[in-house]
Amino acid sequence: MSAVTVQQLISILDEKWAPFSVKMNEIVRSIEFINTKYEEMETKLTSYEAKQKDLCNENQALALQLKQTTKELNDLKDECNDLEQYSRRDCVEIRGVPLKRGLRSGEENTDRFVMK
Repeated sequence: MSAVTVQQLISILDEKWAPFSVKMNEIVRSIEFINTKYEEMETKLTSYEAKQKDLCNENQALALQLKQTTKELNDLKDECNDLEQYSRRDCVEIRGVPLKRGLRSGEENTDRFVMK
């Protein structure tokens, strides 16, 4: 058996180890790239969560404002209806009452009859 010197052994190991070293460097670079992308995604996710929270708060505020505006609109409709009813209180039309003889339509004083 031939004797292998330490120098030859180191040379053989370096030769065998070189492909592993290259692969290891590639793996390290790949992991660093993935880590960078993960951190970017985490930052974006945090940003999107903050925006989503702001939008939810804005949506709640708008829903409350819509509810208040709807209530005001309904109150105004009721008030308008009340005013319309009040304005028609004097607009009474009486039909079916025969005219007195000798009077033409429009000559009779109906206010006098209503006041009685």
